[in-house]
Amino acid sequence: MALHKKQRERAWGTQASWLLLALLLLISSFILTRNLTLPALEILAERDVVFPGQSNGIADLKQPIVIPKYQNLDQKLVEEKAKEYKASFQDPLGQAYLGEIDTYNYYRQAQNILRYGHVGNLKKYTVHGEEIWDTVKNAPVGITLQPSLLPYVLVGIYQTIRLLNADATLITAATYYPVFFALLSIVLVFLITKKLSNTLGGFLAAVFLSFHPLFFRFHYAGLADTNALNIFFSLLIVYFFMLFLDSLGQQRRGKTIVSALALLLSIALFRFTWGGYFYILVILFAFTVLSVAFLLVQNYKKTKSKRSLGLLMTILILFSFLLWRMKTSILFQKAMAYLQYGSTILTPLPLFISELKPLEWKTIFLALGGLPMMILLFLSLVLVLYRNRTLQKHTKYDLLILVWILTLLYPATKIRFLPFLIPPLAILLGVGSSLLLLLLLDTWGNSVKKKQLLYYGIAMLLVVIILFSLIPLLRAEMLVTIPIMDDSIYNTALKIKQESPEQAIVNVWWDSGYFYEAIAEKPVLFDGASFDSKKTYWMSRVFTETDEDVAIGILRMLDCRGEDSIQKLIERMGYRQAMEERDFLFRANRTAVRVTIAMKNFPIFDDPSHTLPSWQHYPVSKELFLNALYCTPPESFLVVSEDLLEKYWVFAYYSQWDFVQDPATIPLQKDWITEAKNAEEIIGMLPMQASSNGTIFYYDGKQVFKERPEQGDFWAGILFQDHGKWKYVLMKPEMLDSLFVKLFFLNGNGLQRFEKFSDISGRYTKKVVAYKIDWKAD
Repeated sequence: MALHKKQRERAWGTQASWLLLALLLLISSFILTRNLTLPALEILAERDVVFPGQSNGIADLKQPIVIPKYQNLDQKLVEEKAKEYKASFQDPLGQAYLGEIDTYNYYRQAQNILRYGHVGNLKKYTVHGEEIWDTVKNAPVGITLQPSLLPYVLVGIYQTIRLLNADATLITAATYYPVFFALLSIVLVFLITKKLSNTLGGFLAAVFLSFHPLFFRFHYAGLADTNALNIFFSLLIVYFFMLFLDSLGQQRRGKTIVSALALLLSIALFRFTWGGYFYILVILFAFTVLSVAFLLVQNYKKTKSKRSLGLLMTILILFSFLLWRMKTSILFQKAMAYLQYGSTILTPLPLFISELKPLEWKTIFLALGGLPMMILLFLSLVLVLYRNRTLQKHTKYDLLILVWILTLLYPATKIRFLPFLIPPLAILLGVGSSLLLLLLLDTWGNSVKKKQLLYYGIAMLLVVIILFSLIPLLRAEMLVTIPIMDDSIYNTALKIKQESPEQAIVNVWWDSGYFYEAIAEKPVLFDGASFDSKKTYWMSRVFTETDEDVAIGILRMLDCRGEDSIQKLIERMGYRQAMEERDFLFRANRTAVRVTIAMKNFPIFDDPSHTLPSWQHYPVSKELFLNALYCTPPESFLVVSEDLLEKYWVFAYYSQWDFVQDPATIPLQKDWITEAKNAEEIIGMLPMQASSNGTIFYYDGKQVFKERPEQGDFWAGILFQDHGKWKYVLMKPEMLDSLFVKLFFLNGNGLQRFEKFSDISGRYTKKVVAYKIDWKAD
């Protein structure tokens, strides 16, 4: 590797590399904003034209779409259908809705900053000092909030954009925020890799990062989540850490102070951004300890100094002790529990949260780029481990790259954390590719002209390999990326906002909670910040309940803040006795319970002082208990939607819990109901006849016809209309009497306490139905 660094830089051309980097950033901007044009819906529209009447809408995105090429395809018709599709996923200003669930949480906090000066909507002064509250979360109580960096970043971007365009909105800022930080991350990967190799290595690393589908998954336009900041600050901290170490070796005090301050500021901002910020500090700490130990080993080999040996043993003992302390710390245990099991009251979250589901190594292998990329990464690893001594001044950071990758291997088995592995892999690939190129130049380049030809030729080949491996995966990722929000959700939330009082409560399954908080601006029972609470159990009971009175009793208890009282009832009486009383409590009204307490000496109130001593720090009188279960809640809504069809097995699972049993003993059954399918082709077959495996039930707009077989398993079918289109589902017959089925499919027929408030769907969006709850019957 005799080519001097200055010669290498001249061969590549420093100015050319920066120009190419600028071009790469422009291409990346296009890639990361391509989803705003909703290309997936363009393909669906084309498929609808080719196969008219067979569309299952957005559900078809879950399966690969193969469309024959027709030369005479009516492109105008395709464009019209695509326009209709896209309109369902765009706000009234024609801009695509934000991407995922959490984005609307941060968007709303940024909105609160603009309105109230802080992330909540209320500021309280207590004995503990000033507290920021959000009364829209955790209805009807509200919740205290700890501010984080992202909402302030969104506000800062919004204020900056407003200087250039007075019509810009906060949604615009939230849309382009991840793209801005993605470009900064690409630049940081380029600088870090360039520092460890040369400008070509930096460029190759930037290309790998820019085109990687997992990088796109964390940074596409509209994904206003902390992911973009997490990647950016991880890279920024590593970069400043390297500058700090270099300044120590150069004995430049000013540079040391500046880099140290920049490093500390980056760590502080990262801590303000994300609770998992410490992972990068663990990596840097491990690298530092191992580097010092390596130097001491080298010194001992040369000098046989007992002092070096003593220092080495001391460092290893302290490092082992710190590892043990970290392993036994609550923070570490929580982090590992979250990675392995999730953190829910019942069962491992990976069962219910897709981003925490464990991945097979084959899937990870393919997600990283398949065989060509794995070969290139393996070669890069080998070359970094055995790089030539002429580049020895760079080898102190080889260990950092390896520690970085090894630390993330276990978390990377979850799709939520796999994208964190891409930046260090990009750096490894960039460094390894530059070493491979230099090795080939030294082997075959026997003249300056031949060296230059080889340099450019091999560089282009490496770029082609990267693009050939990643572009198909990137395209596939782009074609399934559409906003989770659509017009059905937006218009339902908007109607609730406009036609209900300020304190109206929205009872909805947690994964839609942030939507209704941001758009309806009404108190919501629970959301993505509280999905692992016992409310998950209670709402599952509501949806699977066959007794309307019990369902109403549970909703009233939740909307009266009675959840704690029921829990204390269980603690006081034991589960079995408490459950006997619970059904009575949910079915009865306040007057009936008062009479029972007076005449039957209700067991929960057998204490003469009307308090419950076993409820430590939570004495409850009869009146407080009654108010917690039988207050008159504000106007309340229960929202059901088509996406819940896929979650009914979750409701069925949670509703079996008894507050004490081991979750592993609860039977897990996923095949409760199928997705809603297009039924246009079977309308002529009505009335539907019994099939070979049982009887089909169907809905004709008024009633459900039932003819249960005497024995054997069978499926039930329901046919329903949605926006002028017939759809059907198949389900277990046990579901037919559940509240969810009655509300979603049967228009609430036969129910006395639920008044339909809205029934909104689009030809290309899922059905959302909202009911107003009637509390007056009590």
